[in-house]
Amino acid sequence: MKALEDMYKRIVVSPKKEKLILLKKNAAAKKVITKEKQTLLKQKAAVKKALTKEKETVLKKKAAVEKAHEAQSLAKEKKALALAKAVVQQEKKASLLVSLKKKAAAAKAAAAQKAAAEKAAAEKAEKAQPADGLVVRYVKHTKQATPKKTPKKRVQEVAVAVPEALKALPDVAKPERPTLKKPTGGGWGVFLQERRDEITKSLAGQPCTAVVKKASELYKALTEEERKPFHAKYLELFETYKAAVAEYEESCRLSGHAVETPTKKRKLDKDNVTPTKKYTPVKVSAELVGPLNEDSLREAKGLGYEDAFRNLTLKKVLVEKGVPHDKMVRALRASGGVERKAFAALQI
Repeated sequence: MKALEDMYKRIVVSPKKEKLILLKKNAAAKKVITKEKQTLLKQKAAVKKALTKEKETVLKKKAAVEKAHEAQSLAKEKKALALAKAVVQQEKKASLLVSLKKKAAAAKAAAAQKAAAEKAAAEKAEKAQPADGLVVRYVKHTKQATPKKTPKKRVQEVAVAVPEALKALPDVAKPERPTLKKPTGGGWGVFLQERRDEITKSLAGQPCTAVVKKASELYKALTEEERKPFHAKYLELFETYKAAVAEYEESCRLSGHAVETPTKKRKLDKDNVTPTKKYTPVKVSAELVGPLNEDSLREAKGLGYEDAFRNLTLKKVLVEKGVPHDKMVRALRASGGVERKAFAALQI
């Protein structure tokens, strides 16, 4: 039996095992090959990265070198320009000094010639003396300096001269200011002016705010082409108004009258109005106040101030201060039964 089992193992089992072993070896070899490929690819990628980095560093170095060269060249050019400017300025200064020296020399020469001519004239005048013994001397004639007018004197002269000139003018009637109103609102204002009657008839019985609201809705519904005529009409009205005002101002200027401007109504600035404090004092429950003084209550009833008196007795401020009830009645009598005035007087 053992011999048969050995034969079976040799003939059947051993080839299968060999096949399995071969397959395993092939798989292991494939894994090794794939790993080697992966390592090779990684190495290639690393080499590529290193090369790209080296290229970038080289390019950066080149750019830095170029920038440095450019900066050096710019600095050199600036220095050359500064030197050229300095040379030009020095030349200008030298030319100015030369011209000034020439002018000064010419002025000195003219002054010397003038002095020599004056001396010669004086000598001639002294030699040509009259027979009666009178001595004729050469006198230098100079222009008398006109006194300068101060601004105050000029104003006084103008103030005297203007009324006289105005009196000499003929009386001209003052021109009337044009009654045209300044158009406002653009095309929307013209649209509202033209359609107001129609919209008010359709909204009979409603306030004017509803008319404006409806008109704005209708104007918004129009297209740009439909709005153009209204805008053109607004521009035409504005130009006519402008021309009328210019004509009025020119006529006022020619006739010597002042131009009148329409006064605007002053609007109250709501932001600057100081808000008034409301009269809202804190009240206390009747249980904390306790019983009322009978004499004070009777007096308040007789005066007709019972409600105001009861309200004052419940005020927290007066309760904390311990104001007596008879004093509250006196304060009500002095204020004529006005609770607010009495409360303000009791707080003092």
